[in-house]
Amino acid sequence: MDTSETEFHVSLTEPDMHSAPGPDNIRVFLRRPAPPTLRCSWRGHVTRLLAEARQQIQAAAREAAGQAVSAERRISTEQWEHKVAEAREALSKELSGAIDKIHEESETRSRAAHDAAATALQEDLPKRLIPQLEEIGETTDLAPFRRRPGAARRTRRAVDQRCGNTQ
Repeated sequence: MDTSETEFHVSLTEPDMHSAPGPDNIRVFLRRPAPPTLRCSWRGHVTRLLAEARQQIQAAAREAAGQAVSAERRISTEQWEHKVAEAREALSKELSGAIDKIHEESETRSRAAHDAAATALQEDLPKRLIPQLEEIGETTDLAPFRRRPGAARRTRRAVDQRCGNTQ
């Protein structure tokens, strides 16, 4: 045991007879029990303080939770907005590519249709017009128009006038 620390045992209810004689001016005051009304008022006061502390703690906890939820929502919203913007950009690129591809394909098909129509006209028009020209040639004497210069031009004008095509 350490000699620098000394233990004191003081009994508040019975005087210590075994202790060394000391000065008489040391007295021990016993605490009297508080009256019941004072005890009740202290209990009420402590209960009120505890209730107020509990309310303050709950209010602070609600506020902190609200702030945490708000921050989480804000972060989540920003993340979703970023994802939506990326998806919108990707969709825009895909749509642009698809529109370009459709445009090219339609031009290709249009050219092919025009070429097919031109080829069909080149092949089919003479087949249809030759019989009609022969029929016109049998009924109309075209010999005078062939001999004179500019006859083809006059013939064309005459045909255009009959058909109602004026230039």
